Amino acid sequence: MTKWAASLTLSTALTFSLAGCGGPAPTDGPATDVEQLNQAKSKAELKARLLEIAAVGAAGSATAGMQSGIEALRAEDAALADGLLADLKKLETAGSEAQVKKIATEMAGKL
Repeated sequence: MTKWAASLTLSTALTFSLAGCGGPAPTDGPATDVEQLNQAKSKAELKARLLEIAAVGAAGSATAGMQSGIEALRAEDAALADGLLADLKKLETAGSEAQVKKIATEMAGKL
């Protein structure tokens, strides 16, 4: 009887452990690039994102899509776009939270 109980316990444990091994179901449709999802489509969106970065003090993936948003400003004001792109490079390579906050705040002020 003890062998039977051990076999039943082992079988039950194996069944429950394998039940969730299928992984998530594949999604239909194309994968979306993070930059496309995060693209700032206006000055207001760009400024809002910069103010969020300044509040948090971390740029990281929050800067994804900002370059294309800044490039879109080029038609309106090429000098502003050039300055913001230069600042974006500084923001992406900033080494401290204080630097990130300072650069992001300055960039938002230009908008």
